Parts: sequence; structure tokens; C-alpha cells
Amino acid sequence: MSTYSDLESSVHGGRPVELFRFVHGTTVWTYSSGPEIEHGGETYAHFPIGRDDIQQTKELHKSPLEVLIPRTSELSLLYLAGNPEHIITLTVFRFHVGASDGPVVYWKGRIVSCDWPDPATASLKCESVFTSLKRPGLRARYQRPCRRALYETGCNVDKAAYAVAGTVSAINAAKTVLTVAAADALADGWFSGGMVETPTGGFLFVTAHAGSSLTLANTCALAVSDAVTLYPGCARNRETCKNKFNNILNFGGWPWIPLRNPFDGRSLV
Repeated sequence: MSTYSDLESSVHGGRPVELFRFVHGTTVWTYSSGPEIEHGGETYAHFPIGRDDIQQTKELHKSPLEVLIPRTSELSLLYLAGNPEHIITLTVFRFHVGASDGPVVYWKGRIVSCDWPDPATASLKCESVFTSLKRPGLRARYQRPCRRALYETGCNVDKAAYAVAGTVSAINAAKTVLTVAAADALADGWFSGGMVETPTGGFLFVTAHAGSSLTLANTCALAVSDAVTLYPGCARNRETCKNKFNNILNFGGWPWIPLRNPFDGRSLV
């Protein structure tokens, strides 16, 4: 029986399949570009997933990778709510159907960003483990609005304390507006900039809230009668931080920045 190396170098005998393993904290997603596969005690389900070619550069081990997945998948929905709480790592395994040996690690790194090039696709931009420090870079900015991500480290607002459970009673044809009766109990705009947590654990970003209607940033895969959890948004100013979340001690903005640059050579008096 042929080995992986034999089939990988074969002109026409190879039948490659790739396995994609994403890890976010304690959550693991395992997908196969071919048939369902058992590997390492985990099931890699068949999934519409693909990637671009690994670039042949002088520093091959630093080459970036783009992975394409459905826009409605859990990973895509996770990024709609902003940057995930943890670094999401990706390991790509590769093997050939019929090979005598198992999958080999073909690429390993982390997701650095996600965008949506068309209505059906999400594009995950990944960097190699050789260039990743597995921590966010310096991102604090001297600005009037709060620089912190709502509910995350630094903000420290307890997300569970503001959760509102509800049920989807209607969805528009475009799958971008939900009707959730529980939202009507809060003032209009309370959930604007917030999130809807789906039954699968994914998050949808809310752009507008009026009554029981929640407008989403993108299409969703929810259905009528689905149970959801709503989380309010933040306007990132001192008033909202103090009055809505009682969190003024963690406000990360500088609202009194001078309108004029004190270093432009002009007198301030």
C-alpha cells in the first residue's frame, strides 16, 4: 500500500483530503474537506471549507493562509460580535485516501481577522504559528470614546448580569430582522451595538433596536421559536458607561482631549 509521501508526489494517484481543526478556548470545531473522518479521537465532519494556495516565498513557514467557510457558520457568526475572547488557532492536517499512514500536520497558525467578501462566504485570514505571538498587539488608543471591547478584559462588565432570555417570534425574508418580545421590555436602542446569542453558541451583532425588533448586521440562520439570549450594546461614552453599566471606573476613553493639537506650533492662549 502506498504511503502519504508516495501519493503526495504522484502525478495522478493522489486523493488528498484536508482536515481543519479550530480551537477557541475550550471550544473545538473539526471539519473535513472530504468525507467524514475520525482522527485523534475526534470526528471531522464533511463541511464546505476550502483554502487558498500556500505561497511559495523565500520564507515559506511565514506564508499567510486564507480559509473560506460559509457566512452562516459558527466561526463566522462569532466574529460578527467583534474580536473573540480568545485566540483561535487552526491546524490543517493532510492525508490521501488509501494511504498506509495517517494525516500529517500540513499547516498550523491562528486566525487574525475575518471578513465577508460576498453574501454567502466568510474569509478567515490566518498567519503561521511561526509569526504568531498568541496575544493581541498594542491596540490602546488615545481617543475620546472608550477603547475597550464591551464585556472583555479591561471593560470587566459581567455579560451574564445583563443577559435577557427570549424567543424569536418572527424573522423577515432577508433574515436580518428578528422579532423578540423580550426586547420590547427595554427602551429603544438598549440592544443597539449589542449581541444576540444563538442556540449553537454563535453571536449576531445588533445594529438597531426598536420595540421588539432587532436589526442584525448580517443574515442569520435562526428560525422562528429559537431560544436566544440578548446582550445590550454600549455607546462607548462616559454617560453610557456610568448610567447603563455602572462601570465608570473602567471607562477607557479621554473625553477631554483638546480640540486643537498642542504640538502644531500655534499658541493655545
